Amino acid sequence: MQGLLLPLRKGLLYARKVFMSEEAEEKIVTIENLYDSYLNINTQRDGPADDMVEGEFDNTYEVTSYFFLERLFGAFHFFSDDHLVDFGCGKGRVLFMASHFNCGHVTGYEKNKARFDVLVNNISGYQKKHGTETRFDVYNTDVKSAIIQDTASKLFFFEPFHLNVFRPLLKNINESLKRNEREMTIFLYLPHESTLEYFDSLKGFKREIMVDSTLFYQDETLAVMPQFAFYSNYSMTDYVNPDFLLY
Repeated sequence: MQGLLLPLRKGLLYARKVFMSEEAEEKIVTIENLYDSYLNINTQRDGPADDMVEGEFDNTYEVTSYFFLERLFGAFHFFSDDHLVDFGCGKGRVLFMASHFNCGHVTGYEKNKARFDVLVNNISGYQKKHGTETRFDVYNTDVKSAIIQDTASKLFFFEPFHLNVFRPLLKNINESLKRNEREMTIFLYLPHESTLEYFDSLKGFKREIMVDSTLFYQDETLAVMPQFAFYSNYSMTDYVNPDFLLY
């Protein structure tokens, strides 16, 4: 696990060095800013603009914590042929972290045009600084119009959608699996209880891990692990580092 986390930890040390210079000594810089700076992206909330919703089942813009993503992608090992898809990817934080942890292909769907423009700019900045070999595919469209590529193996949902949106999307997922039978994992971050009940009733996928606990991080700072669930159509025992639950 430490080996996988090393690249990002080096980046974090670099970011701390930059931000904690004498000129910036009195500034309060959050961990979110440090990660964004190292990755050369901007994924922070932008005030009122990110509070707006466009449709009945849309959510305001929220971001997955870097603390959590470091834990997740450090414990859940990516392979070069993995393809992660983030539905409602916002400004791309999950995509960039997956890339930084060696995911070979990432895809994002973002409906909001302003956030999509930031996402495209972030891709340019990230690739310019890090020269990644990760393939990026991003689409400015509603997830209801998403085409499930037959290489997609990891699906990420933040505060998953209303079931009226989820059901047709899952139908497309199952059709893709019929065209190309493969191992698939679905990550649910902050899922609603109704979403969990629906997934628990599905055939072919089973809940592997459910996390909802309070943890101590390395510097002994108390941190709350958000509610998070894995569903897969295979056994994940050999793929997930158990330290994900312990640190």
